[in-house]
Amino acid sequence: MTRAIADRMVSIFGDKWSIHLLGTLAFGEGPLRFNQLMEALKPISSRTLSAELVKLAEHGIVKKEIEHASPPFSKYSLTEKGMDLVPVLKAMAEWHQKWYGKTQR
Repeated sequence: MTRAIADRMVSIFGDKWSIHLLGTLAFGEGPLRFNQLMEALKPISSRTLSAELVKLAEHGIVKKEIEHASPPFSKYSLTEKGMDLVPVLKAMAEWHQKWYGKTQR
C-alpha cells in the first residue's frame, strides 16, 4: 500500500465516527433518518453526524434521499461504492473477534 493510498483512507475513515456510521448504515435495517442515526450513534453530536454524512456523501459512499412527505425528511443509506465496504467491515469485525474477543456494548 502506498503512502498516498494510506493517507486517502485515513482522511476518509480515520476519525472517531466514520466506522461507526458505516457499520450502522451497512448492518441496520434499510435507509435511516438523521434522528435514527443520532440514536444509534449516541453520544455523537448532531454537528459531528452532519459533518460525517457530508464527508462520506462527498466521497460517494453515503447518499441522502429527501422524502417529500409532510413534513419532508431525509434518509441516508450506502451507495454502491459504500456497499463495497461491507466485506471490509465484516473482515475488520472478524479480525477484532479473533484477537480481542467479542465486545459487548
